[in-house]
Amino acid sequence: MRFIKPLMPPLLFMLLFIASDNILNQLNIRNLKYSDIEFLLSYFGTFIAFLLTAYTFAISILGNILELLNKDNHIDNREKDSSINLINCGFAEMRHGLLYFAISFCVIILFNILTQIAFVDININIFIKRYVPVVYMTIFAFSLLVMFDILLSMLNISDILLLLIRRDKINK
Repeated sequence: MRFIKPLMPPLLFMLLFIASDNILNQLNIRNLKYSDIEFLLSYFGTFIAFLLTAYTFAISILGNILELLNKDNHIDNREKDSSINLINCGFAEMRHGLLYFAISFCVIILFNILTQIAFVDININIFIKRYVPVVYMTIFAFSLLVMFDILLSMLNISDILLLLIRRDKINK
């Protein structure tokens, strides 16, 4: 995530996990909508489709952005490099977000399967019953941060395109 240093996402995820566990234990709630398997699969499936669409759209306008960048003689190389770097970061954010949502989708399915299995060891069943809702809440909360970061990246890419279009119209 761009607004968080590279080592921060795992730490943030752990903090969200601890906070989720504390919230669920303090409030003694385990059956909220976010932990419903149908809701989670629909939520993550929808965002995977959205991200694939957004990524495809961003790739389709990439050619226009690069053409306008190269066409504008009033932009110095430093500004061009900065714009290209921002675009690269935006695409990386979208790829990372898509990967997060795809992995989360698989983890949710895996944990749902685990909740359906009756293990011989009663401690494993207790552990699963206690921590599966915590994992679901953590994944859901982290997904909101990932979506916010992806949205910022997409807005940055569109801002670059709009700025280049305005400059192109002025230069004509």
